[in-house]
Amino acid sequence: MNRMALAWFTPALVFALALGCGGDSDDASTAADATASAGDGDSGGDGDGGDGDGDVPVLANIDGVVTDSAGAPLGMAGIQFCGPVSEEGAVEACKPVPVDADTGTFSIEVTKLGFWNLKAVHAPEEGRYFTGQAIPLTVAMDDMISYPAPGIVVPEVNEVIDLSAATGEATFEVGAGIWLTFDPAMTQTPSFTPAAEMGAIEVPEAEWQITEVPDAGPVIAAWTFHPFGTKLPDASFGLAVESGLGLAAGEAVQIFEVEKDNAFIHKVADAVVSSDGTHLEITPTAEGLHELTWLLFTQ
Repeated sequence: MNRMALAWFTPALVFALALGCGGDSDDASTAADATASAGDGDSGGDGDGGDGDGDVPVLANIDGVVTDSAGAPLGMAGIQFCGPVSEEGAVEACKPVPVDADTGTFSIEVTKLGFWNLKAVHAPEEGRYFTGQAIPLTVAMDDMISYPAPGIVVPEVNEVIDLSAATGEATFEVGAGIWLTFDPAMTQTPSFTPAAEMGAIEVPEAEWQITEVPDAGPVIAAWTFHPFGTKLPDASFGLAVESGLGLAAGEAVQIFEVEKDNAFIHKVADAVVSSDGTHLEITPTAEGLHELTWLLFTQ
């Protein structure tokens, strides 16, 4: 399904716990497996971000740290550098990037310029429900791109709802004033299984890596989801938002999703603030909401 990307050539980590960019990866794999494979392989070609091996010149550098929302380093997080990405959204290759187990730091030597997706996720832990980041990034010659502390934050959902016994299409409050209508059996997580649990959280601005949507303006609010990258391959999620975003009644809002594999940004709905200011009245656009990564709201 090819959707027009609004994020093409926009500057701006999924943890490829089991790594794939052209299609979904198995994010339920262990961080150790991802780190162990990060030293070389680049998905069948030399399209990786670059590791300085051989005679391939290093054209740019990226470094930083990956942390949780409290600022603690996530040494078992996984990072992938995926691209270059074509204007149609095709990803040439994905490279897993080693993360220091103690400090959460990483570095990338880039050998191809252009548009890339820098992704970060984290394997589930007991009582912790991680989401992720998919960051659109245009890399030019001699760029020195850095994400110093607090770095790239992998947000966490406070709690999840159990979908394991749900049957048929229903409406679920997945958290933080977000309601979704869908059939859990029809969902597909990055591990290619239906979602057995789901959660959402409104993300504070300090944790955003995308602060503006091209041709739409600054982001004014953002939500993210667990499991990060859950899709409805053959349908769209019904969406309700119980928040007026602090706007006046009748003010217009645009809603966008971020595609996990290539970091393209797609418009999924238009909305207006209700007359009592308590919620958004939402009208889906184009193909609607298909993938649960981040919801970005602009005016």
